[in-house]
Amino acid sequence: MEAEVAALSQLQLQLLALVSELSFLRERERAAREELHDAGKRWDEAEEERRREARKLRAEVEAGDDALQKLEARIKCLENENEVLQENEKNLKESMDVLLQSREDFVKQYEAGIYPCIYIGLCNN
Repeated sequence: MEAEVAALSQLQLQLLALVSELSFLRERERAAREELHDAGKRWDEAEEERRREARKLRAEVEAGDDALQKLEARIKCLENENEVLQENEKNLKESMDVLLQSREDFVKQYEAGIYPCIYIGLCNN
């Protein structure tokens, strides 16, 4: 009977050891699940932050593209205005040249006496 009691005590000790180990493993599992849950939560937060940053960067790129398009349109407008101004300058220069040439021709003809006296009495003096 002592052998049976000793075997029973041995089984009880093994059972207690198994229960203790089971409790320890359950605690480790709970801690691991908690850590996994926290890691997943941190991952989701980091992913959302990356999405926000990507949206922000896309908005900045779009704003930059819009600004660039506006600048390109303004440059084109200024180039067109410059062409018009250059054409106007050319036309004005041509007109001035024609006027100066007409004035010069008039003065030469006047000095040569080709034009009749417009004012009465000026030619008789």
